[in-house]
Amino acid sequence: MKRYFYVSDDLNEIAAFENELEAKGVSRGQIHVLSNDEAGVAERNLNQVYSWFKTDVISTTYKGVLVGVVLAAIVLGIAASTGLPETITWAPFIMLAIVCVGFCTWEAGLIGSHLPSKRFKRFQEMLERGQHVLMVDADKADMEKLHEVVSQHRSVYAAGEEKTADQWTVVTEKRFRQVADWGP
Repeated sequence: MKRYFYVSDDLNEIAAFENELEAKGVSRGQIHVLSNDEAGVAERNLNQVYSWFKTDVISTTYKGVLVGVVLAAIVLGIAASTGLPETITWAPFIMLAIVCVGFCTWEAGLIGSHLPSKRFKRFQEMLERGQHVLMVDADKADMEKLHEVVSQHRSVYAAGEEKTADQWTVVTEKRFRQVADWGP
């Protein structure tokens, strides 16, 4: 599965693009809009990228966990090599190791919440100019539908593609929406 990026100055054109894709059977979960005009995106009921996905919080939090685990290992290693736990127990060292992991995770997540996502950094300048990015996750079955809709929207232009690892998420959401549409 690949993610295709399209850019436009007109949010109404993006909305029409998304609606036509959905009408052709492309799941709403496969289509996301990245825009600084969150009110306009919400007003048009577009499937926008969640605000915390626009930041680097996930990546930096993961790195914080790794740093915390290394620090915890150092604390426990120093405790074991000094022999202090035999005189005052392991409890304070274990607590310090837990605090190291927790603090590093929290601090890295806090830093990441203020950084733009590396995945969307290439669109930062476009977004600041008021443009909007439409992302479509498409497999081979959806490509014909996507090309058909793209050909009808001249003010929406291609801005690249990338391989996505979110296929299981898209498939799960697609199945969920099928069940939800079938039910009462």
